Amino acid sequence: MTSVHVCSIQRAPAYAVEIGASAMVSILHREQTVETPTHLPRDAHLRLVFDDVSHYDPKYLMPDEAHVRQLVALGEHWDRTAPLLIHCTQGLSRSPAAALIVLCWFNKGRESEMARVLRAAAPFVVPNPRLVRLAAETLGWPALLDALRVMAQPDRSAAQPFGVPLAPPSAAGAAIWGA
Repeated sequence: MTSVHVCSIQRAPAYAVEIGASAMVSILHREQTVETPTHLPRDAHLRLVFDDVSHYDPKYLMPDEAHVRQLVALGEHWDRTAPLLIHCTQGLSRSPAAALIVLCWFNKGRESEMARVLRAAAPFVVPNPRLVRLAAETLGWPALLDALRVMAQPDRSAAQPFGVPLAPPSAAGAAIWGA
């Protein structure tokens, strides 16, 4: 089973190689750039450019519906034979939000469970609420807001790269996933 991994921009190039990522999402500020790792095809590397803000402010570049649709499209294009790496500047807000969206996309009906799995793997993250709310609105997916509520209490004392299985079996879902 494959997984979704999150890290900072500083760790991304080496971490992509270390985990053998088959796709990568870079969430950048306007002035940031990151090269596509040499082992990845260019179409397996999505670059999204928006700032890490949770409320509208005209001074910042806000995430929009196109960003959500591009993220979901890459998730659907990702072959899931090897990990997906999602990174932003720190690996604490925008990339965990994108990871939550992708994990829930592949586990519809288990959104709160996926949030608990993500929280257990990364107790220090605070997924960007604007991006998650925007995904819920854009995709007509209110259960994603339940996942956001589960993620409300971070412990930022030990931030580090992390990975989460794409579809961890649960007691309720074991029969569905064959676990």
